[in-house]
Amino acid sequence: MKPRHTDEDIEAVNSEILARRAGRAAPAPAAQPSGGEQPPAAQRRAVDLTGLSKNEFRSGMRDLSNEETAEWVRAYRASYALLAHDPQGEAIITLREKRLAAALAADGKVLSPMSTEEKLSALRKAAAARGNGI
Repeated sequence: MKPRHTDEDIEAVNSEILARRAGRAAPAPAAQPSGGEQPPAAQRRAVDLTGLSKNEFRSGMRDLSNEETAEWVRAYRASYALLAHDPQGEAIITLREKRLAAALAADGKVLSPMSTEEKLSALRKAAAARGNGI
């Protein structure tokens, strides 16, 4: 009995399969944003970062005002409520306060201490979460 396909036929099919796989594996051309063309790299604004320290990475940004800083600190401290279920929550809050004070000091600002009401509120939430009402 004669084979149905010759070796040449099998090689041709294998070559076609490999060519199709190669076509699928090739990366697609990069899509351009719909807003128009991007400027060439030579026309983009060059930023010189030589000689900057690790705290000067945002040298082009304006400083936050005292009101903006106070609002940011209030929002940051509001996240302490997420630590209410953690038995180490109070220690974590203390550490976060130290880090917050250090970050603000690096920017030349002073962190106002948590008010008694803020501390009491955080402690009440933590105690209620643990089932120990205050």
